[in-house]
Amino acid sequence: MTGEKVSILLVDDHIENLVALEALLDDLGQNLVRAQSGTDALRSLLHQEFAVIILDVDMPIIDGFETAALIREREKSRRTPIIFLTAINKGEQHVFKGYSLGAVDYLTKPVVPEILRSKVVAFVELHKKTEEVKYQTGLLQQIVSELAGSNDEIRKLNVELQSERDFVSTVLDTADSLIVVLDAEQKIIRASRAFERVLGYARDEVNGRPISSFFVSAGAMA
Repeated sequence: MTGEKVSILLVDDHIENLVALEALLDDLGQNLVRAQSGTDALRSLLHQEFAVIILDVDMPIIDGFETAALIREREKSRRTPIIFLTAINKGEQHVFKGYSLGAVDYLTKPVVPEILRSKVVAFVELHKKTEEVKYQTGLLQQIVSELAGSNDEIRKLNVELQSERDFVSTVLDTADSLIVVLDAEQKIIRASRAFERVLGYARDEVNGRPISSFFVSAGAMA
């Protein structure tokens, strides 16, 4: 799981900025996805999950703030980390607005490459660990489910065995014939009441004894 690629969404209306971001992050070995507008970004989020979104604030039609607000409205992307980039909206009110929309960072251009890379790496690793936990949780739930199914089978077998034991006990307690249940060594496991009554032994005296000890052959008597 941890070796699998994760996706990073790059959103900027200028193609040269997207190319620069790709060059900066390419050696991370992850799946870099371009979006040249807020609409494209939202469309991408419909089809896949992202470890982090790098979102330009200064875009026409739907700017970065509006895009982030729409991203946060969707349950699946509500907690996806967003790093805002801006070359224009650097004032405190814009920074505050960015964080109020759930941004994990608000960076101004020109961006220091090492800072952006370190932040992206941190969120990629966090996403991988989160996915690994989900995977392990799924495996655990599957094992628990299988064990529950096995326990159901065991309980069913126990009920069936108990039913058979009850039937055998009923037969042995009510039969008028001499009936014994023997193990592999010809020792008595259970005997009918009639067996005990006719031979004059209590149940504890019968169980565990060889069947041959209750019968003497004619040759032995002579």
